[in-house]
Amino acid sequence: MKIQCLIRRAQGSQVSFDANDKWPAGHYHFKPESDAPGAPHVAEVTEEMHLHRLLSQPDVYRVVPDGQAKADVPASGGVVIPPKQPPAPPAAPPAGPPAGDTTTAPPPPPAADVDAKVVDEIRDLTVRELKAKVNTYDAAALRAALAIERDRKDDKPRTSWIAVVEAHLGAEG
Repeated sequence: MKIQCLIRRAQGSQVSFDANDKWPAGHYHFKPESDAPGAPHVAEVTEEMHLHRLLSQPDVYRVVPDGQAKADVPASGGVVIPPKQPPAPPAAPPAGPPAGDTTTAPPPPPAADVDAKVVDEIRDLTVRELKAKVNTYDAAALRAALAIERDRKDDKPRTSWIAVVEAHLGAEG
């Protein structure tokens, strides 16, 4: 399934999954589909559990409907964000996996693009700086930075930093 990373970096974004008891190892490079300015950064994600993990972060990743990613970039080079579709009427729940099974959870709704520079700026803040500036950042950028911080592989996540962001987002409602 084609997945779009809403954080756009010059060289794209690379995401790796280590093998564990839930899923095999995997590596995905989210990069522009074309050379057009504003082209969506996408990757083909094949492992179902990787899909669920990525889509659990709606401010960072979303599903790209068939053919839509290319249609989002008109010949003029600007990005056209299609209007949100009204939600489909609820369907009867399928019989199947036990309650709490996340393998059948529907993907979260698409989110707006997040500026990678702002996310990186947030992640570079110390806890003291974050406490002083947290009110100045957009909630979507804070959630994107929080998702990246929680998934850090190079070091342990900064629990105090995470707590400040979570407290702010929780207070926002």
